[in-house]
Amino acid sequence: MFYLDESGFSSRSCVSYAWQHKSETLRLPANVPGRTNVIGFLSRNNEAYLHTVDGSVTHQEIMEAMNGFIRLRNPEKLTIVVMDNASVHRKAVEEASWNGWGGVSGPGFSPPTRPN
Repeated sequence: MFYLDESGFSSRSCVSYAWQHKSETLRLPANVPGRTNVIGFLSRNNEAYLHTVDGSVTHQEIMEAMNGFIRLRNPEKLTIVVMDNASVHRKAVEEASWNGWGGVSGPGFSPPTRPN
């Protein structure tokens, strides 16, 4: 079983300030080449497959990452990929033509049913 999600990384600082003395102006270098997103598949056994994306993650990017992941898996072995209900995940599953693969949507966010 693998869990799929994505995260973004940027060299642009989220915090636009730094510690400095009152009489001193601290200048921070600007290095803003852009944002890199990573679509990751992670198992509880610490197996991982990572797919990098420059720019936004779309359902096409999710499908491309899934295709790369599938190519590396043993077709004789059952593999389950768990995704949340993000719209890009749902659309990727709806439009997917993964041979022998299918998707099942889970319930929407429901705090009373979440384990503590």
